[in-house]
Amino acid sequence: PAVTAEATRSARAALKASVGTLAANSVGTVVNANGTKARGTGVVIKYGAGQYEVQYGYVVSSGVYQATIGRPDACCIPPGGEIVVAPRLSTPNAVFIQTRNSAGTPVDLPFHLVVHTY
Repeated sequence: PAVTAEATRSARAALKASVGTLAANSVGTVVNANGTKARGTGVVIKYGAGQYEVQYGYVVSSGVYQATIGRPDACCIPPGGEIVVAPRLSTPNAVFIQTRNSAGTPVDLPFHLVVHTY
């Protein structure tokens, strides 16, 4: 989806609030299927079925991203499906995540995201 004006404002505010220089960092974010943050760092934006953005207070566009479908609680096995991550175009402090069912249809699924920057 296109980057919204609200997402751009949020990303700029996160960068402005950041203090200091980041040498290397790993952060984790756990996101509920409905797009709310269960725990971890970052600001989560949900765009549509299976489409999420996680914004951080520093540039992550040259980082490494790893995501997996996973429940936010300690119960049970998560639903099956697929997940992909990519740098968020035009938003250097964000990662774009898309979740799909095993047939390839976008669906809302909970996930765990780790971002490592250096």
